[in-house]
Amino acid sequence: MDNNLPALERALDTLELLGAYPGGLSAADIGEHTGIPRATLYRILRLLRQREFLAGAPEAATRLVLGPALARLAALVPGERELRARVQPHVDALCAQLGETVKFVVREGFEAVTIAVAHPPGDLCIASRVGARRPLHVGAAQRLILAHAPDEVQQALFAGGLPSRASRTITSIRTLREDLALARRRGWASGHSEGAEGVGAGAAVVTDGAGQVPGVLVTVFIHGGKSSEQRREIMQRTIEAAGRLSAALGSRQAG
Repeated sequence: MDNNLPALERALDTLELLGAYPGGLSAADIGEHTGIPRATLYRILRLLRQREFLAGAPEAATRLVLGPALARLAALVPGERELRARVQPHVDALCAQLGETVKFVVREGFEAVTIAVAHPPGDLCIASRVGARRPLHVGAAQRLILAHAPDEVQQALFAGGLPSRASRTITSIRTLREDLALARRRGWASGHSEGAEGVGAGAAVVTDGAGQVPGVLVTVFIHGGKSSEQRREIMQRTIEAAGRLSAALGSRQAG
């Protein structure tokens, strides 16, 4: 029998546990849930953090959440790798058209994960990266994904509470429900200062040939530097680009 197998099983148990807690857990909580001896648990957690399979929660560094290494591995899975390859040219084209950062995000559990991103030349843009994660109630793109998520995902998210990340994060369940209903009808959403102060976003749904929503196309920008007319243009261009991407993925609803 391989003596390393129990440690591997415990590491996998830890990752699966944290997948069920998008807000993160402390090391003590993980130990209580898994029954892993303290010394062993801390060795596992240290290694998983070093390899970026775990990270500190944005709201509380004492809690651990799933890290970006998992998203990078997921991007290598054939289905997601193919999706990323088909999405990237559209992300690049919209970035070049608007001169703003553009991303494509998908849902993983209770989080939205960036699988494709493009930055314009120059320094005055919002930085992002593949593998970045956001809770599903924080930001226009995330809310739009949540609006199209199964009811059980929405209910579980509501039950866990809606922690604030910035001055305009929606923390009221009633307000979020109303926003999700509107976003689902429209197929797009916009907002600013929800995940980070001063950052604006315009997001539009992308559909595929099966009528499913594989993800959301989103443009992010410095909100204070844009007039209302410029923001409307960003939203309209993002909606149009999402329609073209939907058509490329075989959607009959695109356009």
